[in-house]
Amino acid sequence: MKNMKKFSLNLITVVLASTALAACSSSKGGDDPNTGKYLTSPPTTSAKPIDSSSSSSDESSSSNDSTTETEQSADQNTTEMELAQKEADAAAKAKAEQEAAAAAAAAEKAKIEAEKVAAEAAKAAEQAKVEAEKAAAAEKLAAEKAAADAAKAAEQAKADAEKAAAEKAKAEAEKAAAEKAKAEAEKAAAEKAKAEAEKAAAEKAKAEAEKAAAEKAKAEAEKAKADAEKAAAEEKAKEEAEKADKPRVDKNVAEVKKGFGTSQTYTDENTNNKFTYVNGTIVKVGEEFENKNFATDNKNLNELVIDGKKISLYSDDEIVAWRDQFHPEDDKNGKVGSGNNPITAKDIKEGDVAIGKVGYLPSKRNSQDFEQTRFGYIVKDGITHLFVQGIRTPEEGSTNRSPFNYSDLQSGYESAEGQQIYSVDADGKVTGVYTYKGGAFYGKDGQYIELSALGAVDFDNKNLMLELKDGEQTKLTLGAKVKGTEFDGMLNGVQTKGAFYGSSGQDIAGVFYQTQGDEKDYNGAFGASKVNCTWRGCEQLSNDLKVVEEMKAEVAKQADNVKNATSDWAKGYYQEQLDKAQSKLTHSEEIVPKLEAVKDKITE
Repeated sequence: MKNMKKFSLNLITVVLASTALAACSSSKGGDDPNTGKYLTSPPTTSAKPIDSSSSSSDESSSSNDSTTETEQSADQNTTEMELAQKEADAAAKAKAEQEAAAAAAAAEKAKIEAEKVAAEAAKAAEQAKVEAEKAAAAEKLAAEKAAADAAKAAEQAKADAEKAAAEKAKAEAEKAAAEKAKAEAEKAAAEKAKAEAEKAAAEKAKAEAEKAAAEKAKAEAEKAKADAEKAAAEEKAKEEAEKADKPRVDKNVAEVKKGFGTSQTYTDENTNNKFTYVNGTIVKVGEEFENKNFATDNKNLNELVIDGKKISLYSDDEIVAWRDQFHPEDDKNGKVGSGNNPITAKDIKEGDVAIGKVGYLPSKRNSQDFEQTRFGYIVKDGITHLFVQGIRTPEEGSTNRSPFNYSDLQSGYESAEGQQIYSVDADGKVTGVYTYKGGAFYGKDGQYIELSALGAVDFDNKNLMLELKDGEQTKLTLGAKVKGTEFDGMLNGVQTKGAFYGSSGQDIAGVFYQTQGDEKDYNGAFGASKVNCTWRGCEQLSNDLKVVEEMKAEVAKQADNVKNATSDWAKGYYQEQLDKAQSKLTHSEEIVPKLEAVKDKITE
């Protein structure tokens, strides 16, 4: 279609160009080069007629004017020439007009012919367009038909393929289904057979298990019966044994409860000062206990007397060596030491042979913890003795003196004045609850281990509680009721007996005996001293919530003081105050509740 339009435009252009060239040739005319004549006849024109009025006028003029014939002749010639010129101009103009008319006619003719040619060309082009459109339509129709035929063929092929595939799939599915059904049937049969076999096996196993269970149950029942009978017999035997053993145990308890008693005093002949003899208890332990007669005239705290024989616990040299071991610079400068010595038990020796242990010495030169107390055990010739001795805290309303002054001995001399010992109620100092910390020796048949001790004494409600631990494990808890400057009681089968020593009940020490359980007949000695003490007194514990909050505030305050300290001395001082405050808070939160928990379980 596009090519037909292009062809029609080219054809019209050629026709118009040919027509224009023909028109130009016709309008110019010209001589034939062979004949010298015009190719076209010149236009015929008539001579212009002479005006009659003009002629009459001339004639009249001619008759009237008195001109000469010569002049008239000249004028006539001039007139003729002008006429000839006019005629020539008219002829030329007529010729030009004739030629222009001919050219216009030729152009019009060429135009008509061109328009005719253009019309014919347009007609031809339109015809070609129609033919092309017909051809295109035919081609399109043919293409669409071919496409439709192809699509139809493809659909048919697809349908045939799908049909074939479906038939194949169906056949395969039917085959697979048949095989599956066969396999399932075989599997079901196998499973059924297996289930039946398992059922049979299970029934057999069940029967065997029931039989075995019945036999086992019977055997266990018989064993349980035998065990019950044995346990009952053992329990009965145990009860009978305990019943039979009760007199022995009761006697041992009675022997433990003996001792201590009232402190005896004496007057120094040189100073006329009144001093207190060493007071305590010595218990021979074994199958049967025996409370030995305690020497009432012993003036030496660091010397034990058993059956009249003296045994050194600490010599003066050992006490000074203890000082030098931890405060050599203080010794050289004659200063009172401020550092803490560890609480350490010492071997009691006979010659080079260790025969027992004793505890403890004070933690500082100028402190009073364990100053007036000694406790421990001695094993000699297969016989074990537990011992406690010291300078007893005076009864209420009285004071006395101890001949032993640790601070003086540490400084290299022993004062004849000794040490002033106050009662628990002196100046109203000892009220409330206090923490006691120390250690104990625990064992049987001459084999003893050292335990740590931590507890409290409630001087208001007259209760004592002390936990003995092996590392972090609590081995046993001691409990007693306070009576004056002694305490006595049984808690959870453990009998405890002891006394207060030193000024204002600074120390506690005693012996204990396990009356029941797996560790029946185990025994030991213990000692503990108040903590967080200064010359002003010792810190009291409390379970009052308001007081506990005040303790927490004090801990926070001292922690800030340590943090902001500007010198090592200040930092050390505030750290000591922080340790005391933290200890007081911890013991109030942990020890006081334990004391409250056991106080009603203590029996006398």
